[in-house]
Amino acid sequence: MRSTTIRRLLRDWVVPIAGLAVLGIALWFYFSKPAVRVIPLRMTAGDPAGIRYDLGEMLSQYARPGGPQISMVPSRGSEDALQMLDANDVQLALIQGGLGQGQWHNVRLVASLHVEPLHLLVRANLHDVVSRDLAELRGKRINLGSPGSGTYILARELLGFAGLPPSAYRTESRSYAELAREADGEALPDAVFLASTLPSPTAGHLVRRHGFKLVALPFAEAFALQALTREERKHVLEQDREDIDNRHIERAMIPAFTYRVSPGEPGNDLPTLGTRLLLVAHKDVPPAAIITVLDAVFSTEFAQVSNPPLSTRLLELPPEFPLHQGTLDYLARYKPIVAGDLVDFWEKTISITAAVVGGLLLLGQWLRGRWLRQRDLSFRGHVRRMSEIEHKALELETAPKLDLGALMDLQRALYQLKTDVLRQYAAGELEGEAVMSGFLVQVNEARNYLNRLILHQRDNLEEQALRGNTTVAAPPVEPPKS
Repeated sequence: MRSTTIRRLLRDWVVPIAGLAVLGIALWFYFSKPAVRVIPLRMTAGDPAGIRYDLGEMLSQYARPGGPQISMVPSRGSEDALQMLDANDVQLALIQGGLGQGQWHNVRLVASLHVEPLHLLVRANLHDVVSRDLAELRGKRINLGSPGSGTYILARELLGFAGLPPSAYRTESRSYAELAREADGEALPDAVFLASTLPSPTAGHLVRRHGFKLVALPFAEAFALQALTREERKHVLEQDREDIDNRHIERAMIPAFTYRVSPGEPGNDLPTLGTRLLLVAHKDVPPAAIITVLDAVFSTEFAQVSNPPLSTRLLELPPEFPLHQGTLDYLARYKPIVAGDLVDFWEKTISITAAVVGGLLLLGQWLRGRWLRQRDLSFRGHVRRMSEIEHKALELETAPKLDLGALMDLQRALYQLKTDVLRQYAAGELEGEAVMSGFLVQVNEARNYLNRLILHQRDNLEEQALRGNTTVAAPPVEPPKS
């Protein structure tokens, strides 16, 4: 009895639950996506008065839905930002490229973005002579930007390339905000360097408010070639440089009329040089967070901050820092499918499909078995009804006196049973021709048995009527069938 109960429990509950569990687990593995843990990140992008800082705030907004919560903090420039990032005081930074890896062992590259042109703005009375020869800046007051900024390092290196060591000019280090606050044009430096995404608010202010003019710097290729000198190669191999890595200098151009239309400033497309804007992160930032940031960079309106728009092809550029694991995962998500990946994909697909099909088959077999058991239970009920009719008929036959009314009731019950069985068989609720044939044979035998008893009782009643000159009306009876 106990083993029968256990088998019934296994059949009715364990099997269907196991099938549903296998199916559910397979579907969960197929449709589930790893959730991105919302984490707070601190980001710096230099001087709050610069356009790079504005870009950082814009990126933090586009990365926020479903991604990390990014808060902005200021820094004195790209070198200062790298120090903060390496110490994990901030986790993300927008910096000027070309600074080299140096001692920043915890810094990882997330993406190389657009080129930031280097602007050289001079007083109007110096424009013509400086445009002919940068050496005319000798002895002048030159603003290189805040110490620790990429502009400061790049401008000092470029002036040295033009034959002007730091002792040949008077260095000033005013921030963007300090330049914007200066109302007295005579108090401003003679020349200002700044590297910025176009258009630079500070450059626009100096042009429109104080009449500064842009000077071309058309020697990007020559400046980049300095990376091939013996001394530069030594710096690259030893990674001990404290200046610009000329390998990452690129040609750039400031379009005509960028900062003023009439008179145009610049009057024509102005050749210059520049470095890439880099998005970098601390190596311990979770890869999932980096992926959501990259989605914000390339898949939202943030990609329109430059012309042409930012594209994932930028991730194919030679990296200036080791790539972050999140960037590697992002690249793997979009790389072309090769044979190995295809095999891996089909292996996973076949495994999941096998689990789903197995679960469905198990569930289907359970449902079919349940339906068959219900059908068997229904047929067993008909058999029990048949057995009860035969048993009652036997009891009536062995009684001292046959009850004709009771026999007629049994005959009607037998007719109803036969009708029910045939109706269910026609509706497909009962199957098995051999079983049905055997059952109908038993019904016919029971009907013939009842008919014989009824005829026998009728004969007895007729005899009694003849002896008593009494006519007894017997109910009609169905003749026996062979």
